[in-house]
Amino acid sequence: WIDTDPRDTTRKVFTVAQGGFTLPEKTYYLEDSAIMQQHRDTLVKIVSRFHQLLGYPAAESDKRAKAVLEFETKLASITVDKEDARQDHGTPAEWSEFEELAPFWPWKEWLSRLASCSEPPDASAKACKHDHHKVLEVGETGKTPLYMMNKAFFPKLNALLEETEMDTFKAVLGWKVMRNAALYMSSKFIDLMVEFNADLYGVSEKNPRDRKCYYAVQSGTPWPMAKLYVDQIFHQENREAALEMLGN
Repeated sequence: WIDTDPRDTTRKVFTVAQGGFTLPEKTYYLEDSAIMQQHRDTLVKIVSRFHQLLGYPAAESDKRAKAVLEFETKLASITVDKEDARQDHGTPAEWSEFEELAPFWPWKEWLSRLASCSEPPDASAKACKHDHHKVLEVGETGKTPLYMMNKAFFPKLNALLEETEMDTFKAVLGWKVMRNAALYMSSKFIDLMVEFNADLYGVSEKNPRDRKCYYAVQSGTPWPMAKLYVDQIFHQENREAALEMLGN
């Protein structure tokens, strides 16, 4: 959504929408069936074991895992149904509208933190060299447009945030960091994700290393990777046909 490559002339927008689930969608939290209860139980078990691998006592790990499920269940109860959400492609908005609908969240400070090239908390080397000014300018006239999706969600989110204890916030955000970092950690963490995915999707094997490397590169540098593919592998006649279709 942010134009970081001057050769890329596609239009970018910054969209804020509902989300935040670990399980695939809201029915996994709200449906009263044996299979959905199994998925919820597995989520609590996996989150707890993640914490234990990081050194938290078992009782504290269980407490944090239950807090994650409780918060995400409340979040599921206020989200717009997927049928309606699917038809919502977003509308232009200003930050003042977000501040009016959900004043609890510090939107401008949040944007500033997103744009900042900050020091890593463990004193390791920075992954950036400068602040991301285009992020900070989102929503300003002539800059990257700001869009809002699922408008009805934000006042309900505000009420949920107001009633949530700080310890729950820490548990939820900590779990998100763990889950996103799991594939880059030791085999014990990866094994937990395999176990979790086996429950949800029936996938019970680790990806081979070359496949993991492929997806890591594809996720981190999609445009340069796509250019290499087009330049070196994409059949020339098919490429010309694709360009013709795009032109039409």
